[in-house]
Amino acid sequence: GFFPEAIADYLIETALKRPTGASTLHEAAKRFELENLSAEPVEFDIERLRDLNREHMKRMDAKELSRAFGFADAAVGELVKCHIGQVATVAEIKPAIDAIFAPKTFDEDENEPMCRLQSALKEAPLFDDYDSLEAYLSRKTALEGEALTVPLRRLLTGAEEGPELSKLYPHLKSYLQEIIQ
Repeated sequence: GFFPEAIADYLIETALKRPTGASTLHEAAKRFELENLSAEPVEFDIERLRDLNREHMKRMDAKELSRAFGFADAAVGELVKCHIGQVATVAEIKPAIDAIFAPKTFDEDENEPMCRLQSALKEAPLFDDYDSLEAYLSRKTALEGEALTVPLRRLLTGAEEGPELSKLYPHLKSYLQEIIQ
């Protein structure tokens, strides 16, 4: 789940006396000087590698990033970027992205609000922002607060926790009909 650029960056960084942070190979080559190489033994630091991988994902073009998850769409790349704060590798983020597009199943006690939300979403116009969507769904379903947001999160993301829906919605909105099927 690590990008080759992050691994190369990590290896370069471990060889230096002073870490330089996330950089491209071209940037590292421009800064390279033999006197900056460390003579000290190196200890593998998985957390540092994770941090560099996270930084490289943040810097990647959204469409290119989406390809690592089996898509070729900038909106999916932006969805990935919404998850980066909590996790650091493709292997950790992929289940969250897959869950968004997977068919959803619900417990019997969740079924009624989910059906109401699903029906309202099928009829909903495309809203530019999440707050407008939430207000519309509240009017249409008579659900409010957590009674609305908890099942809506499960319906849209397949998860009970994660990035704020208001952050995800701009990248989900073009897929709403596909997601709620």
